[in-house]
Amino acid sequence: MLAFLPRLLAVVVLMVMVTKLYGAEQPCSASQPCSASKPKLKPGEALVNPLIFGNNLMWYRDDGFGIWDPEKKEPVAEVVNLARSAGITLMRWPGGCGLHHYKWKLGIGPQRTPIIKPIMFPWRDRVENLFGLDEFMKVSKAVGAKAVIGISYFEDTPQSAAELVEYCNGSVETEWGKKRAENGHPEPYNIRFWEYGNETYHGDNGKTISSIDPAEYSKNFLLVSAAMKKVDPSIKIGVVTEGGIMERKWNQVIVRDAAPAADFLIVHTYPVYAYKGKPKYDPKRSFKATLAAALNEQDRYQEFLSATKNKLPLAITEYNTSFVYDDGLPAWRLSLGESLLCADLVAMMMRPENNINMANYWQFVNEYWGQISNEQHFAKGKLNDGPRFKGQIIKTPYWKRPAQYMFEMYKEHFGPIWFPVQVSCPSYKSPPILGVKPRKVPVLSVNASLSADRKKIFLMIINKDLDSAHRVWIKGLKSKGQESPAGVDSSIQLDMPLSVKKAAAWVLTGPAIEADNEVDPNTVKTVVDAAPQVLASGGIVHILQPRSLTALEIELK
Repeated sequence: MLAFLPRLLAVVVLMVMVTKLYGAEQPCSASQPCSASKPKLKPGEALVNPLIFGNNLMWYRDDGFGIWDPEKKEPVAEVVNLARSAGITLMRWPGGCGLHHYKWKLGIGPQRTPIIKPIMFPWRDRVENLFGLDEFMKVSKAVGAKAVIGISYFEDTPQSAAELVEYCNGSVETEWGKKRAENGHPEPYNIRFWEYGNETYHGDNGKTISSIDPAEYSKNFLLVSAAMKKVDPSIKIGVVTEGGIMERKWNQVIVRDAAPAADFLIVHTYPVYAYKGKPKYDPKRSFKATLAAALNEQDRYQEFLSATKNKLPLAITEYNTSFVYDDGLPAWRLSLGESLLCADLVAMMMRPENNINMANYWQFVNEYWGQISNEQHFAKGKLNDGPRFKGQIIKTPYWKRPAQYMFEMYKEHFGPIWFPVQVSCPSYKSPPILGVKPRKVPVLSVNASLSADRKKIFLMIINKDLDSAHRVWIKGLKSKGQESPAGVDSSIQLDMPLSVKKAAAWVLTGPAIEADNEVDPNTVKTVVDAAPQVLASGGIVHILQPRSLTALEIELK
């Protein structure tokens, strides 16, 4: 019984966090509609936090990079449907670094103030400011997502930040609530989650300010937070941390000075450092390091939680790889390997001991990172973006990049009750490159869940072996002590009986770990996998393809 106490404590902490932050909301999935009643938990189990499946949108193009039709003044149905297919539950806006000099009052009402030569995006001659707060909220409503809104450190005063809260959450009797009603939205938006700044430690990317003193940031946060909560005491406000590394001076000052008044710590997770020049290592070596990165982030999350004595949850409001080579080549940030890393990060963020209150993939549509796109960035065989490709964008139907398929798999093939499993498999030692700490890496990463009625088990399994398939035995309590089936090199032990009625599998993979969909949209995609072998003993055996994410659904008798 003592062995279950740490897990039970983690579940209690998570349930308290869910109650405080999300009220009575329930996780949503294909197997658990939002309206269903709360499932009961057993020791070691936890509710899947629905806000793990967040994403990012930006303000600085009038069509929201494709999700908003500024002429019809409505969301684009095709893009909204893709967002819903990906299971997006939370939208973050207006940036990214686009938040630095965003002035929210210029983007509301019928008469918009155009932004000429935006400070952060000087290659854009003019932004008409047509994708403002109200348009963003229409998109969020259409998607069925909640919102997390950024307050600009550089542009917002305590007064303007308080007025923004009043505009979003105030009644029509208030000054700014009345303005919202006049703009066609009488009902309050009731936005609960707010961020003070975005990666503020680096200034505004050197456009006007190269760095910010963390003590000054903390001082301003206390003033802004107090003003915002005076308008609405129920809101939750987060503070910015730097680089996911607790030892940095910025983080130490923030934890000391700002965190006592904050509701969560904002951590951005870009665990692979490859920003300039050309690749120094071949794809296989690069992605062997990349696929070790989630294990390193687990350690970093725990460092932050320890620094605040687990009182503050973590908000991972941006995460992805950092494959940003010169001229955008190769497009590893849009690859199969990137999607497998992000699937591993999603699994890490679900673990109760990491106390993650929300997570937002960077980012949803078009621009440099979008998980879906209708902008063909290839010209003369080179991948381009932004100012180098002005006037040459080829409009096509939207296509899905590997990360979109990964999220769709989680949407369709994962349940609301998380539970731990024991995995026995080979491992490899990751190379000490790209800023990733070398370590022993199990080739299989497994994330497990149950349907609300406990009649179905869902497994998300990443095979990090880039060259070889793995034959895995999935066994329940009744399988303990039994001889392993022939040819099995890995096993997944479930802490429950396993009497299988039937099983099905889907797999996301491609011809190489660096494969992407930029030339052929069908290069990397999810397909129905071969049916798992159901054993007389009650377990199953399945062959996991190399460099793959496999979704298993196991229906119990």
